[in-house]
Order: sequence, then structure tokens, then C-alpha cells
Amino acid sequence: MSLACSTHSLAALIKERATMLKKVRSFFDKRDVFEVDTPVLSDRAPIDHSIDILETMATDHIKGYFHSSPEYAMKKLLAKGAPDIYQLSHVFRKSEQSKKHAIEFTMLEWYRIGFSLKELMSETKELIALFTGDVPCEITDYHSIFKERFDLDPQEDPLHVLKNVSKEYGLFGNDYDRQTYLDFLFDIAEKTFSEDALVFVTDFPKEQAYLAKTYMKNGKELAMRFEAFYKGYELANGFDELQDSKVQRKRFMSSLNKRKEMNKPSLPIDEGFLDALDHLPDCSGVAVGFDRLLMLKTKSDDIKNVTYKGM
Repeated sequence: MSLACSTHSLAALIKERATMLKKVRSFFDKRDVFEVDTPVLSDRAPIDHSIDILETMATDHIKGYFHSSPEYAMKKLLAKGAPDIYQLSHVFRKSEQSKKHAIEFTMLEWYRIGFSLKELMSETKELIALFTGDVPCEITDYHSIFKERFDLDPQEDPLHVLKNVSKEYGLFGNDYDRQTYLDFLFDIAEKTFSEDALVFVTDFPKEQAYLAKTYMKNGKELAMRFEAFYKGYELANGFDELQDSKVQRKRFMSSLNKRKEMNKPSLPIDEGFLDALDHLPDCSGVAVGFDRLLMLKTKSDDIKNVTYKGM
């Protein structure tokens, strides 16, 4: 049943959100994963050239940044000795507005100490099943998707090959960088994923590691991370978490250089977060879009219908 904007639907929305929040908390309570509530405003910004951050003046002289994920703050807690933790948090992404995107939305994020990525994928499937019921699961890897769908090697094929294939699927205009072509083609491939299965994609190229570890497989350096998709929705993004501040600093600098090339404002590096990485325990973590899960639960096609924004 889709939730429409009415007195009846407001009551239905309140009950549905409250019920599912309760189920999520119960899910983690049974696993001894503890809820935390970190600040949404910081004087340091998460750095990702693909995400634009909402800013404000926290004081007359200090700029503040609304987080796009509680990841940095939660990892600081883990580095100081916190046990397994989760957070249900409002997060912010500037200019993201569509039926699947909102500037402000609810993210569920959790971290498991000593968990392998495989174990985290299994737990993520169980969490998603609270909203979708038990559905089949498929696991594939990033390179296989490009090979089977486009006969491409996303890491080895030269830029002009990616450009030509992208043109075949409608990407014209100025020359783009490698990541833009890969993102475009991945979006095309994503539309062909099974509608009836929860699809996990693993082994992304090293350039897409972001805050994840990498490893070598068949002569390629790959990111130890996954994304999960169901019925056209990207639902989850999980990492085997990097514990090396020097590597992460290089990634931040690369992202800041890309922001400069894209005429985006520079952002201050969170030195406290980098310090924390060197004390981070072996852990894996995942972020899940709570509102998108609720859209699936209620068969809604607009994120506004499952948030109070639509009331």
C-alpha cells in the first residue's frame, strides 16, 4: 500500500516508521550491538568529491558541516574502545533531490569488530529482510558485470574505449574522466539486475575503495567493499575498514584535487579522524538507507511518501 498525503496516511506513516525503527533496534539488541548518537554538525567535513556537503556558520567565525554519514564520528568511538555499535541518523547531501534522493534522509550505519566482509553481507541481508521478507540473494563482482554487459575490463581498458562504449549508451558531450564513464556504465548495468533477488556487488576497483581496505586478486588491486541492490534501489554500502592514516590521507588529497578540477570548494581534512584510523580495531561497517527500505516495505515510489517531508 502506497502512503498518500492525507490524515489517514499520516497516521499510517507514523505507525509504519515507528514499527520499523523498533524492529531495527530489536535486531541489534539481540546481537549486542549498541546504539550511539553522534553529532550531525562538525567543524570538519567528510571528504568525497562525489558528495556535496551542506554548510552553515556555526558561530560568527566558524564554519560548520552537516555530516553525510556518521562514519567519521563512529570510527573515532571504535578507536577509543567502543564495542559493536550502530546509529540511526539524519544525514545531509546538498542538492540531492529526486524520488529516490533527499537532501535530508535517515541512514542506518553499523560496525562489527572482527567481522569479515562476508559475515557483514550475511547480516545486511538479514536486516534488509525485516523490510522485504526473505528474498533470494545473488553475489557478483564489479569486473564480471562489465565483462558480461559491455565486454570491458574496467581497470585495464583505456579511456577512449570506455568513452566509445559510453557513447553507445547515450553519454555525449565533453570528455569525462575515467570514473565518470565507469559510473555511467555501472548505472546502465544496474538496471539489468534481477528484480527478484537482493544483488550484492563486490570487488570494486581500488580507485573506489574510499575508506575501505584493498587486496590483490588475479593481479588486480581491488577494494574490499560491497554494495547491495534490490528492485532498482541501491540499499547498502559496506567496507572492510581501512586502518592506515597515511593511505587515507593520500585518498583525501586525491579527492580534494578532483574537487578542484570540478570547481567544487575545498574541504578541511579531519585530522582527528585520520589519527583514529591508526587505532581502529579490525572491523567492517555498512551504511543502509532506512527510508529506501521503508519505500520497499510500503511499495512507495517516492521518498517523500515515507518521510514527514511529504505530509
